[in-house]
Amino acid sequence: MLRKISFLFRTEGVASRTQYLAWGAALFLIKYTLDLLAVGLVFHRIWFPWEYLDIRLRELDWNTPSTVRFYCLMLALALPFIWAGTVLTLKRLRSANLPVILVWLFFIPYLNLLFFLSLLIAPETQLTPQPPLHSDFSKRIWKTVFIITVVCLGLFIISTEVFHAYGWGLFIGIPFFIGFVPGLLNGPKAGFWQSFQLALLAHAVLAGCLLLFAYEGLVCLAMAAPLTLITSTFGVLIGRSLRLRSTTLDEPVLFCLGALLLPLMVAEKFLETKAPAYQVTSTIEIQASPETVWQEVVAFSEIPPPEEWVFRSGIAYPIRAKIEGTGVGATRHCIFSTGEFTEPIKKWQEPELLQFTVASNPPPIREMSFYSIDPPHLHNFFISHAGQFKLVRTPTGTTRLEGTTWYSHNLYPAAYWRLWSDYIIHKIHMRVLGHIKEEVENQNPRILQRKWE
Repeated sequence: MLRKISFLFRTEGVASRTQYLAWGAALFLIKYTLDLLAVGLVFHRIWFPWEYLDIRLRELDWNTPSTVRFYCLMLALALPFIWAGTVLTLKRLRSANLPVILVWLFFIPYLNLLFFLSLLIAPETQLTPQPPLHSDFSKRIWKTVFIITVVCLGLFIISTEVFHAYGWGLFIGIPFFIGFVPGLLNGPKAGFWQSFQLALLAHAVLAGCLLLFAYEGLVCLAMAAPLTLITSTFGVLIGRSLRLRSTTLDEPVLFCLGALLLPLMVAEKFLETKAPAYQVTSTIEIQASPETVWQEVVAFSEIPPPEEWVFRSGIAYPIRAKIEGTGVGATRHCIFSTGEFTEPIKKWQEPELLQFTVASNPPPIREMSFYSIDPPHLHNFFISHAGQFKLVRTPTGTTRLEGTTWYSHNLYPAAYWRLWSDYIIHKIHMRVLGHIKEEVENQNPRILQRKWE
């Protein structure tokens, strides 16, 4: 009995049409029975078979505790059946002499129903297990890269389009998988550098696909590169460590390992928390009085085109600012290269403090791409909440001008992405503060002196 059950969890071997139909029907009946009992006992309602076809995840209210509990329960019950179904499909593909990469059709709603039917119809052309992969790195390099790319593209689309998550699964799980697979599949004689080269090639092909299919731009890929490459390095090391302890390994492990990242992405969606607010403060000293500097702080003239590489790459940069009205209740408009920040004035303490909230945010980046792209993270994953200018009169008669921004983002790991966001906001601050300093100090000295008095 245990041997028969192990058939569903071991990736090697093949499955005939009869076995595929019998095991598939048995698994469905067992799963439906468990789901029916669980939903009835816990949520006191009937679970109907056709509800498996309802995949409207985007329309669900994830802030409702009952919704989160329900789908956590359903996911926990589904995990062993997902694994068994994947393994069974791999074996059936092998017996029909079909590319095992088609196993990813198992996870595509509606299309997988036609896929299952085609596997039941497909003739059996091979009923003996395939031999293990040859250890020669050069003979399977492009095949492995192709498989890694397809798997990772699927995971990328699921994370960004279905769950709208730019987090641990995307920036840690997928890169780890890209490094882990070459480290795991290369023979014991293959060195670290061979496996790492294969991981680098897979990264390059995946990045090219994301650019080609207009999912991401060059700037975001470059910003993510340090994190993803470091993570892939650990994947290679761990994969090689496991490979040195094993002499046989079947290719379908590639797909099964990729499928294991799906629960991580689902958990990220269920456990999504409110992003913390961060603060960045930048300072500059200006050779003028606070009264003089104040006029430029409230509304500054157009800033010359940027020379900094960070802005020339597509990051949004400030151009000019104007204000409607005076005092609390006035509205400041800060024009950036990608749009306009609308900033209602919260505190107006002339000439010491100008504080405002942010009512609207333009996209933080104009992506470098072959197309005009608009990824979701450009709108919902970086939000400026408030800002202020503080003017302090120094003992020497100059003005210390401080610019502060409060913001949040929903990119994880947050500590890594904060390094980028803090740096970019500081550069934005210094572009504005430097322009104010130049405008004030380049004024007519006699006018400057009269204002000082």
